[in-house]
Amino acid sequence: MTNKVELIDWHEPFAEFLELLLNPVGIEVLSEIQVMSKPPRADILLLRNVGPHTEEQRQRLCDAVRDSHASHIFIEFKYSETITEAHLIKAPAYGIFYRESKKLKPSEVDTFIVSSKTPSSQLIEDAGYRWAEEGILRSQIPGFRMTPIISLNDLPNTPHNLLFKVFASKLKQKRLAFDKIKDRRADVMSGELSALIIGLQKIMLSKEFEMATETITSEEIKRIGMAYAKRMMKDFPVEERLEGVPFKERLKGVPLEERLKGVPLEERLKGVPLEERLKGVPLEERLEDVSDEELLRLLEARRKAGRNH
Repeated sequence: MTNKVELIDWHEPFAEFLELLLNPVGIEVLSEIQVMSKPPRADILLLRNVGPHTEEQRQRLCDAVRDSHASHIFIEFKYSETITEAHLIKAPAYGIFYRESKKLKPSEVDTFIVSSKTPSSQLIEDAGYRWAEEGILRSQIPGFRMTPIISLNDLPNTPHNLLFKVFASKLKQKRLAFDKIKDRRADVMSGELSALIIGLQKIMLSKEFEMATETITSEEIKRIGMAYAKRMMKDFPVEERLEGVPFKERLKGVPLEERLKGVPLEERLKGVPLEERLKGVPLEERLEDVSDEELLRLLEARRKAGRNH
């Protein structure tokens, strides 16, 4: 049986996840970046303005990355692989090659390794890494200290980390992240990002795809997510479907006749001034249902009112 992990190039959905999450807040996301005139290539590059991240950007970035002041941030992503010493050597080299080719200052480029799996204790010890904070490993050994490791399994379950933790390798951490980010969909997720997250959830947690034999792309993951979301929406009460949708958006595309169907005339005219109600209505039509007696009484009343003035 083919393992479903092997059927997905996880760098692609992770890069698209970052693009959909961060582009709306002014962080450009590029993938498979050529770091010099010829290969090698790095996984992902985040481009932004120099200086601290805005608060809106910080809400969409995981720990360590959100505190970087660099304008060029490399992310070397490891999903199915366990980090090795070779990875620790290559990752900072990408940043150095890129920095030199673009004539950037050291402070303008940061590199992070983002790992789905917790690095082995042996590697941590050999490379001089220490847990600087929950989920973040830093080394004081030259060559390694340029590259912090972000262990997704071990990041705290704070709102800004949860979206990243869906890529954690431990099932418990992954399930917890998927469960908790439901509350964040409205404030940070576009429809496309939401479809990608739902599709990832179905693929990562469902047995439905364990027998898959074809490569699954990011577009296919989004398609799966969108189809599943549509099926789920059919079972939601109308109130839940419309929750958070502005009134104008609810009426978009609904013909006027449909909007007014079943609404009594008194309700339709409630709050509309008399002048507005009669605007454009010819005098004959305005008086069509008025009897001669009522019309005479109205004229007599107007004559008396004129004499009093």
